[in-house]
Amino acid sequence: MMRRIIPVENGSLTISLELDGVRVQAIPGESLAGMMFARGVGIFRWTSGGKPRAPYCAMGTCFECRVEVRRVGQEPVVARACMTPVEDGMVVNTVAPREKL
Repeated sequence: MMRRIIPVENGSLTISLELDGVRVQAIPGESLAGMMFARGVGIFRWTSGGKPRAPYCAMGTCFECRVEVRRVGQEPVVARACMTPVEDGMVVNTVAPREKL
């Protein structure tokens, strides 16, 4: 598992969001992909053919890290996890509906 440079044990440095139905802590400013890797998530989405996908380029060009994101008071959208910063109250699902991908 990838380690964070800043530990999340210090509650004053963290925010809370939901990842696949589980409440998790994240560090403000880190990307969704960084937070997910630190938690041991290795599959971010599935192709229409059933193959697992995860970040490849980590700079927003490959689109392999797409996840479904719902911000407080907004409809869900598909976003690139490597380019999306965590937000307090955000809801993230790794398996977005295939028709949206």
